[in-house]
Amino acid sequence: MMSNIFVNNNDERQEQDSMVISMSQVIGQDQAMTIHHHRPWKYALFGLLGICATVVEATPFDDLFTTAGSREWVELSGTNLSGVAPVPQPTGTTGVWAVMSKWSGGAYDTDRDRLIIWGGGHFAYAGNEVYVFDVNNMEWIRLTDPTADAYLTQGIDPYRDGNPISRHTYDALAYIPAPYDLLYGRGGGVYVTGYATPLTWLFDFKSNSWHQGADHPNTGNAGEISDYDFVTQRVYSYDKNYLVAFDPATESWTQISTHKSSSFQPLGGNGVVDPIRRKFIRVGRGVVNVQDLDVIPSTAQAVITTGATEIVNTESPGLVYDPVSDKLVAWNGGDASGAVYLLDLDTLVWEKIVPTGSVAPYVLSSGEFNGTYGRFQYMPSKNGFIAVNYTDSNVYVFKLNNAPPMSPSSRPGALSITTR
Repeated sequence: MMSNIFVNNNDERQEQDSMVISMSQVIGQDQAMTIHHHRPWKYALFGLLGICATVVEATPFDDLFTTAGSREWVELSGTNLSGVAPVPQPTGTTGVWAVMSKWSGGAYDTDRDRLIIWGGGHFAYAGNEVYVFDVNNMEWIRLTDPTADAYLTQGIDPYRDGNPISRHTYDALAYIPAPYDLLYGRGGGVYVTGYATPLTWLFDFKSNSWHQGADHPNTGNAGEISDYDFVTQRVYSYDKNYLVAFDPATESWTQISTHKSSSFQPLGGNGVVDPIRRKFIRVGRGVVNVQDLDVIPSTAQAVITTGATEIVNTESPGLVYDPVSDKLVAWNGGDASGAVYLLDLDTLVWEKIVPTGSVAPYVLSSGEFNGTYGRFQYMPSKNGFIAVNYTDSNVYVFKLNNAPPMSPSSRPGALSITTR
């Protein structure tokens, strides 16, 4: 059963039809960024981010974030997810705490500026409710109620009410923008057995309800890595065996690789699409792994990066693509210093960014921290990053530079495209 919305109102990337994509960016002054792409024009679409055509008034968040300095973290006070948790809580050894801490991630709703959180699973938590953090209003919202009788259908997906069973979601969450407006949700470690499931779940934000897409081509493995590609408008998924792609238009799968990849294990890693170079990049536990997206079949390759490579050795770091800097940005949620890392995608050199100011995100103890996954995201309309580690801690945002946000007409998805 769907609930009313619960709100926490406390203090919160040889030519084949050579082409040019012109993206007008507002960085100090209007300027055009020209990208030479090697695929047909239809693959140059970055997707549907920020297609609003009017000037948006400043929100409470904007008023706060604009005053932050470059390379600075900002804590959003009074923004604990636990404030909108269900009462009483569903069964489990750790309760709603497991929604983040027990190998679970998130995604970013670029249509509404909301961080999406869904997780739990195994022995930790039977609750399958969906949470979002509304950035502009700095408040948590619980969109659904948990399945009331989850304990009666342990280990069976779905629960008796037809909704997905609670699970560790790892990096298996992705937001699919309009016209679909869906959360792609998978993951392993279901309640209470800990086994993975091949089922693909889609949460429709227009109706606040779940439905099933086609089953994952593989049986499902713990630690799945996923990311949405604004070029092809598909979700790429890697689960220790193969790289596959999910098409929301047909709710069907395409296999990208034809044999297993042995150079990267998903548990302890995170992945992201480089939309410019057309690569799927996986980072974690000492390995950087790269795979072509536009070559089918493709084979994953381990690559050597240099510079501040300590981020590569961490456990499932937060990992996103920043279209303004054209770099990957990573954050290790277990590092109390709050350091942020940039990967130059052409030179493969990592740069460590030491935050200014005294604020750094709350971190769990070493025994409690199980990775960041998708709980570190880029906010294109803000030119900033959002992070959260724990249901009882606040949400944090990071400003990498003082460049203003991308204008609606220049965000990915609003590109002007010409061919020659």
